[in-house]
Amino acid sequence: MGNLALCLPVTLKFEGGWSDNPRDPGGATMDGITLATFRRYRPGAKKEDLRAISPEVRQVIYNDGYWRPIAGDTLAAGVDLAAFDYAVNSGAGAAKKALAATAPQASVDRVKAICSRRLSLLHGLSDWSYWGKGWGSRVAKVEAIGIRWAAGAPEAAKAELQKAAAEAQAKANRHVGFATVAAASSSASTHSHSLGVILAAALAACVIGGVFVFLAWRHQQRVAALSEAAKGA
Repeated sequence: MGNLALCLPVTLKFEGGWSDNPRDPGGATMDGITLATFRRYRPGAKKEDLRAISPEVRQVIYNDGYWRPIAGDTLAAGVDLAAFDYAVNSGAGAAKKALAATAPQASVDRVKAICSRRLSLLHGLSDWSYWGKGWGSRVAKVEAIGIRWAAGAPEAAKAELQKAAAEAQAKANRHVGFATVAAASSSASTHSHSLGVILAAALAACVIGGVFVFLAWRHQQRVAALSEAAKGA
């Protein structure tokens, strides 16, 4: 199973444990495995059976359902984690598309690109407002670990993580600047004599400003995760 033995514990830190949240479309879940998925291996299983799932069965399910579909054994270190965690969270199909789209890139850049695509997909989901903060944190941490693994030697990993953190901080600062400009634009529109123009301009500025605020927050989460990973590299 190649590097699955290293990737799975990382994913289980996010997926591990029991959950039966009514807001989760997957329903009852143990260590990231839904009851419906578990029943493919244990027909007729009940929630209590799922809750008592063995590590061996859990490993088989993760291998069959997510690792093999993304050809995890063929992926470079770090890239395998980024794709595997993506597959577990959003389906193997989405992860495979990200792998195909980022194939020409070097491993570190590929990890960044996969995580960026993943976060964009998550942000487009209707339940982002409920799960978004946790999703964003998860992707940022997976990106940081993936970069560290992809870079290899500790010195190289630390340099790559610091570089990525600086890039993310620059992007966050830039988006804050754009949001500020949007707010200023909304204020300037009040000098118009047309109420319709004022309202339209204010609404547009609020929407645009909100997008940039989100993007700034998104990159700030990355800064925190990347900087923390650099300390331990």
